[in-house]
Amino acid sequence: MITSTPLSWDYGCAKGFSSIRLTDGKSFIYYGSIEEGFPISNLFPSLKALSPKGFIIRGVPKQLAITLAKNGCMALGLGAHAIIRLNDFVPSKSLSALEWRGLRKAELKEDYPVSCRHIASYVLSRSRLSKYVQIEKLFQTELTESQRFFFARCLKTGKCDAYISLSRCGPKKWHIEQMVRSCDAPVGRMEALLLHAIRKLYKENQESLSLGEVPFHIKPDLSLSGCLRSSAIGLSAYVASLAIRHRYNITGLYNFKRKFTPLWEKVYWIAWPRLTVINLFEISCFTKVIGLLPIPAFILKRHLKSS
Repeated sequence: MITSTPLSWDYGCAKGFSSIRLTDGKSFIYYGSIEEGFPISNLFPSLKALSPKGFIIRGVPKQLAITLAKNGCMALGLGAHAIIRLNDFVPSKSLSALEWRGLRKAELKEDYPVSCRHIASYVLSRSRLSKYVQIEKLFQTELTESQRFFFARCLKTGKCDAYISLSRCGPKKWHIEQMVRSCDAPVGRMEALLLHAIRKLYKENQESLSLGEVPFHIKPDLSLSGCLRSSAIGLSAYVASLAIRHRYNITGLYNFKRKFTPLWEKVYWIAWPRLTVINLFEISCFTKVIGLLPIPAFILKRHLKSS
């Protein structure tokens, strides 16, 4: 039985997949939903039936990656996600101090996700993320009925200044899809909102919360596929990680999540039969990640339109 889905998939929903076809015939499966009790051994046949010429998925937890690697899939570790075990979690003194600052003149709430789309849009428009091309399909950017939505409102202005959205990734397991704060949100606001969500999940007897992946914070790992040496694909991913750092603060993301003293677990890109450099380039165009690279504007515009 699958106990942890790939990141940004939904657990406990009717089985279904969303994908985009690449030029070599493979499908990049960027979203899936798995019903409760779905056998882990049935995933590879289901994906192969969906895309007989090959498929690619991302954010795959290690247990699932091992199973797929045994079926001949290539497994490439490019990042790790931060997991909070709710039963064991105790905030540090420094985190509690940040929470206290973030709680001043604030109202923290959970509400129905679909009815809060205007809140998410408003906060995003006032965040530093609004300056850049918006990444798509690597996480759930559209609020849906299956998610949970927490937000913070400033009592002085009445305006919302932070929000997080969660998807269910396993039995009693949750994963943060979006974590956005406006530029004028006070210090500690996001930490306070996250701690509010953590305590609520704990009271509901949930097991864990993933704060999401930090990409490229580990060396490319091909060991599950039996490849211990560096490869062209691993080297290309590493070079790309260096190129996007001027717009995507990987170290800052890691340092923020480290405040919650999480467990770090590798997640993998899975490809059958194999992942190529061209596949990664096409996916970067489709997801708009190419917009984070220092590429001349006319080339960037052409590739974003073609994707």
